[in-house]
Amino acid sequence: MDADSAVQPAGREALWIAQQLTLRVARSSERSDHITDDLTLSEFHELALRVGVRGSIVNTNKPLKLKEAGALTVAIPIAEGAGKALMNWPYGFEDMLGAIREQRRNASSWKIREAMGPIYWDIYHDLKDPRFDFVRTAFESYIRDHWEAPLACRNRNIGLPLVRNHTWVPVCEAAKRSGVEPALLKRMAKGREIPTREQTRKSGRCARIVNLATVRNYAGRVQQMMTAEQTAAHLGISRKRVRQLLEAGLLTVLGGTPRAGQRWWIDPISLDRCTHSGRQMATEPKDSVSVTQLAKYSIANAEGFVSLIGAIQSGELSVWVPPGSKQEMGKWRLSEDDFVKWRPVAETVGASKLSVSDVAVQLGVKPEVAYALVRARLLPATTDSAGRRVAQWVDIRALSEFRERYILGTELAALARTSPKQVAQRLKACGIQPIAGPDSARTSCRQYVWQRTPGVLSAAVAET
Repeated sequence: MDADSAVQPAGREALWIAQQLTLRVARSSERSDHITDDLTLSEFHELALRVGVRGSIVNTNKPLKLKEAGALTVAIPIAEGAGKALMNWPYGFEDMLGAIREQRRNASSWKIREAMGPIYWDIYHDLKDPRFDFVRTAFESYIRDHWEAPLACRNRNIGLPLVRNHTWVPVCEAAKRSGVEPALLKRMAKGREIPTREQTRKSGRCARIVNLATVRNYAGRVQQMMTAEQTAAHLGISRKRVRQLLEAGLLTVLGGTPRAGQRWWIDPISLDRCTHSGRQMATEPKDSVSVTQLAKYSIANAEGFVSLIGAIQSGELSVWVPPGSKQEMGKWRLSEDDFVKWRPVAETVGASKLSVSDVAVQLGVKPEVAYALVRARLLPATTDSAGRRVAQWVDIRALSEFRERYILGTELAALARTSPKQVAQRLKACGIQPIAGPDSARTSCRQYVWQRTPGVLSAAVAET
């Protein structure tokens, strides 16, 4: 039996290639609106052959030298590959480029010529006629949207504007072009607080690049950051108390915990969250006392101070905020009687714990969300009695661990500059499921909760 007679019938893509070749052989006047319509027979054949072969055989340097190229068993798969890439232009072509990169993933992912294989040489050298400019345009569009690696400034093939405007750049260059301090940006990249790509060189040195667009989104936020000394002055409390708020997670930092000799970079968003007061008095109470006075003379340890701030944030303790002191919590004044009544309860429970309502305030969510997290054991809680009251309490360390392991949909949406619903759709499209959420099979909750991993963060901001 003839080998060709056992070949499966050609698919729609291969038949389209044959039709295009037939029209050009017959010199038909029939025209189409396809982007390849102006190509001659030889030009279309050259393009189809290279695209079909490169998409089928990617791990060899000279794949055009095919054995028995005229046999149907060889020609039909090449024609089908070419049809898939050319028919639905440019999307089929981009899918082919993505498949090539996946098959060549063992090649250097940061060298575009090695990552793309022979198709790169074809586009810029063998198909150099101006009639093939549409191929280069589509290729550079794919690089702009999908190449998460640096582009060498000395690259003379890819258009200079694309090289200059490429968003994935080394950390130092991103710092220079965004105005963010290099030392801070390096710490944020190392801690995966921003989308980061790394490659370890043969010397053992780790090269790091970041997304410039994401860094620029942080620039305004970074410019409002404060050091520990500035934060103490801003809040009207001592630096020691600032450190206690940091350790408790009531204040957060960008760039992680600094090493010796490095600065604290306190997140301005956490400053606003920390200076939230649940209930304010219209007038100054009789026998009032300021937060600073309480911190100096009435509260000896860090747990007690953190518990006091938590009670103010939850509204358990009312405060009077002097005019112009909205964020100077040290100047806030409480009724001394209210403080005396509150203090025994706080000491009985233990100042290292927060109520579920306090946890809701710290996370910026409604109490029912916090209770749902407790029920799901994402936030471990204990049940204690204080007098005739029975309540659930969350250890401050457990809250800090929750923030390290998980990220709320609202926080992720702010990072991606979109809505929590859009972020959820984007992540689910990537196959990433939430830990909890309105339609979660694991835990029903009014807000989405995701794992705080580099993959989740990268997928969430992929389209910003």
